[in-house]
Amino acid sequence: MQLFETRAVLECYMLRCAIPNMMAEDFQVAEDILKRYEESLEKDSEVKSWGRWNWSFHSALYAAASRPVMLSFLKTLNINCDRYTRLHLVFTRDLHRAGQAHRELLDVCRTRDPELASMALWKHITEAGEYLREFIKRHRELHP
Repeated sequence: MQLFETRAVLECYMLRCAIPNMMAEDFQVAEDILKRYEESLEKDSEVKSWGRWNWSFHSALYAAASRPVMLSFLKTLNINCDRYTRLHLVFTRDLHRAGQAHRELLDVCRTRDPELASMALWKHITEAGEYLREFIKRHRELHP
């Protein structure tokens, strides 16, 4: 959960910094990545790429912040979260939440309201962390 909390704090800051600088091209790059990501989620054979697609999408939203050091740190943090992210995606894609959550996040970013986008991103990341915490807890109770 601490990994997801750390991501939420830093990524929300990055998004607040990026939103005022985002141009139509930035939204198009994120949209193109999201389309390929959604296609990947439909294929079990691509499960190993889901974490990378997740990071590609998120980092596209943060690029306009022009903070390469923080972006590099966040990439490392996301790599450390990768196995958890993929586990979350395995279970939520069947509920059609994974692609939908990212689509909703992109739509909120397009409002160009940094605080609204940041709140949506906070919810997106922390809910994933909470879902995983509960999933792991239930799994441990069933398989002590």
